[in-house]
Amino acid sequence: MTGPYVGILAAGEGSKTAPFGRWSPAIAETVNALRLRGINAVAVAVDDLGQKRFVRVWRPGVGHRWHGELKAAPKILYNRILNRSREHRPEVQSLLRTLTQQGDILFNPGYLSKAVLYRHLSGSAVADYLPETSLQPAPSDVLAMLARRSCLYLKPVDSCGGRGIFQIRQNGPAWQVTEVRKKIALTSSFHERQELLAWLDRLLHRREYLCQQALSLDRIDGRPYDFRVLVQKDGRGRWTYVDAGIRLAAPGHVVTHRPNGGRILRREQLLRLRFDRFRWKAIESEIAAAAIAAARALEAGSGEHFGILTLDMGLERTSERLWLLEINAKPGRFDEPWIQLKSDYLLASYIRHLAARRGEFHENIYSP
Repeated sequence: MTGPYVGILAAGEGSKTAPFGRWSPAIAETVNALRLRGINAVAVAVDDLGQKRFVRVWRPGVGHRWHGELKAAPKILYNRILNRSREHRPEVQSLLRTLTQQGDILFNPGYLSKAVLYRHLSGSAVADYLPETSLQPAPSDVLAMLARRSCLYLKPVDSCGGRGIFQIRQNGPAWQVTEVRKKIALTSSFHERQELLAWLDRLLHRREYLCQQALSLDRIDGRPYDFRVLVQKDGRGRWTYVDAGIRLAAPGHVVTHRPNGGRILRREQLLRLRFDRFRWKAIESEIAAAAIAAARALEAGSGEHFGILTLDMGLERTSERLWLLEINAKPGRFDEPWIQLKSDYLLASYIRHLAARRGEFHENIYSP
């Protein structure tokens, strides 16, 4: 294949049949999608890189088989290490730094911490879209925010997919705590202030959390929904809005993530049940502008290089105010096929742009 040469960076497992362990199917999807669009994409284990001139690269074959061969190390790399703890290992962080220091192009360099993300965005043009947030709160800080807000969330700064999130709500003289665990919403109550403080003290000592204002998100059939928004860089290296999927929480749940029981809501359903087309057009226009502004602010604040991001955004129920809830630098593939097709096309276009900038590829970078 003569197209731009790019490596999909993954966590290796040393197996010929599944060289990237349980993430092998996801890595294969990305490699195949790019190869179908003329990109000479291969998968490479992060442990094999560094200052080596030749590395073992992998291509998916027929029947879930993989083909490995020694080739020149790719100089353009898309980070798809889909294991946070693996990526945070000191030796992996050292390798990632080495790649950028030696002049390789590495985009989407790592998972985003919720705390770091808030620091980058809180002084930016999208600050007004952020809920009130307290970083590394003490138990007394949580109770102080709860007195002002009556409902809040405790979120681990290093988690994704809605895991480890607690909702705390003032319920008369008691406090109600709800956690989603394996698609089951677990609720407990504390009737004494000291009981709640003791529970918070244990929780906040085990793991780093942030405390965030709970939003009364818009609902359909009593269930909150939000938007999974996709932005990517195009064939000229500019951020562009791709589309937004809609996710509806399971009955009785506080998060919309599909692993926690959330489901896809089609846009036609949203228009039929909640908005007319004119109102939706205005909402989507604001979503697009805010998402692009957030992507630019993240790059400017972090000094890192990103090419694709998903953002969780939601509407407040009464005011229809738009809020930015989360940004993800390791997005999964979209369940909506029309969104994923646009995403694959833009990713291939952006890689052509990067290759042209490096002088490695002389095809028209705006070609499909």
